[in-house]
Amino acid sequence: MTSDERQQETKTKPKGLRRWFLAGFLIVFFAMGFWFTFTATGGPPGTLMRVNLFQFYYYETGTWLRSSGELAALMPSLSNILMTLGYHLVCAGVGGAVFLGIGWVIRKLGN
Repeated sequence: MTSDERQQETKTKPKGLRRWFLAGFLIVFFAMGFWFTFTATGGPPGTLMRVNLFQFYYYETGTWLRSSGELAALMPSLSNILMTLGYHLVCAGVGGAVFLGIGWVIRKLGN
């Protein structure tokens, strides 16, 4: 094997593993977004709704943007929205890492 062939082989390998990570990340991200449910405020003031995670982001962000700044029991907070998004991204990242490991094992077994 020449050095040019080795360089070409090392250039193509990470792309395949990136695809594994991206596939796992997107699968977990969208599965969580549609499967997990939360209680969000929306519609008329003081209304609680049971919504999936993507709808939670939409309603809570909209309510937070329209908020007058008065303290209330159902007042949405930006920190709560960002913390939920952070957990969502971390879980999707773990799913991507698991898929990356699966892709790496398949690649090693194939060689």
